[in-house]
Amino acid sequence: MAASSAGGATRATRILTRSDLLDPLACIQALRKGFTDFTPNAVPGRRVRTDLTFPSTATALPPGLLPGIDAYTVKVNAKFPHASPALRGVIRLHSGADGELLALIDSATSPPGVPASPQHWPPM
Repeated sequence: MAASSAGGATRATRILTRSDLLDPLACIQALRKGFTDFTPNAVPGRRVRTDLTFPSTATALPPGLLPGIDAYTVKVNAKFPHASPALRGVIRLHSGADGELLALIDSATSPPGVPASPQHWPPM
């Protein structure tokens, strides 16, 4: 964990990995609900992709917003087609109040045997 100080109070940024998921199916269901209950935001999400100077690409997806949640995400991935896993990156969760980094999540984190792509998640 990385510590930061905001107004004299020390808060920690937690780094989450696959082993930190308490109930993988519940996490998948919550993520699916977020995707299916999506309503357009005042700030549309963007996808920025670029080729790199070696056989790979980099992609950034800012901002991830949900109505009623005072936080946002920025997802950054690099795709190396011949590596395993081919997709590696992070999801940064930031406070909507002051931009403080609240969490840094491995973007490839998904329960064993469950693809990371939402259309392949188990039914709710």
